Amino acid sequence: MKKTLLTLCAALFTLGMQAQTTAADAAAGTYSGVLYVALGDPIDDSTEPMYEMDEDYNPVLDEDGNKIYTTYEVEITKEDDSHVTFGLYNFGFMGMNLGDIILPGVPVELDEDGKVKFGENEAKEFSFLEGEIEATAKINETTSYIDGTDAYVDVDVVWTNAGDDDVPIYVRFIGSKPEDTGIAELSTVNRQLSTVYDLQGRKLTKVQAGVNIVNGSKIIK
Repeated sequence: MKKTLLTLCAALFTLGMQAQTTAADAAAGTYSGVLYVALGDPIDDSTEPMYEMDEDYNPVLDEDGNKIYTTYEVEITKEDDSHVTFGLYNFGFMGMNLGDIILPGVPVELDEDGKVKFGENEAKEFSFLEGEIEATAKINETTSYIDGTDAYVDVDVVWTNAGDDDVPIYVRFIGSKPEDTGIAELSTVNRQLSTVYDLQGRKLTKVQAGVNIVNGSKIIK
């Protein structure tokens, strides 16, 4: 009888913990990954992840002659059960490190498949390089989501003082966060060895025909 009661209590406790998981809880964490930036035109198959550059703005290569892609961090912080603050750190393009993009008050919700979807959010104003670049930024709620430990986020940036017309800057972050296993470093390494996405941010089980993103590198099969 005692064993039955203990089992029942444990089951109820587990169900209670599951019920308390909110969209903000599921989204919260620090994600590491690659960043795509396209100035003026949308991101497509020809867009490369941002890579390391030397002082002459030439790509830094590894020992095999491949470009070294820059690792970016996104931090998502819970505000309440249905709102988060989104932070993209060290954002930049064309060899410039502009700074951080912090977007508070972003709505989130869980869909029927358990994915975190972003809700409609207002564009926030930013000033970079002591006012030389004025911009606005918001999360594209129609294309961005978090699936488990994987994040695919499009940030719509608009350069507002580039000239007579505003210039759109398309920003795409694809990354993941360590699973809560108690051995985060090891699980992160193991996951990175098998992380494959297509250009739409869908996680794949293996490299498929066409353009693939494998561990942050673009692979064409």
